[in-house]
Amino acid sequence: VLERLRAGEAVALDDVPLDPRLTGAVRADYARHDRIRAALGVPLLKDGAWVATLFAHDVEPRRWTADDLDLAREVAERTW
Repeated sequence: VLERLRAGEAVALDDVPLDPRLTGAVRADYARHDRIRAALGVPLLKDGAWVATLFAHDVEPRRWTADDLDLAREVAERTW
């Protein structure tokens, strides 16, 4: 997951506790927030380098849509 963000890609987690891509520190970080069941992360890039992440969270599992991803990317772009 972190590698994808570093590469400038959005990451959609439909059901955080069950997502096999989450390991180690990332899983532990989400475990501390037991109400987060779904997450969408879009990297904020400056001069092509990952400097922050815009996150959207949901307290229920959900299937993130292409429209969700497009909106999050647009918000991330406008943030800079």
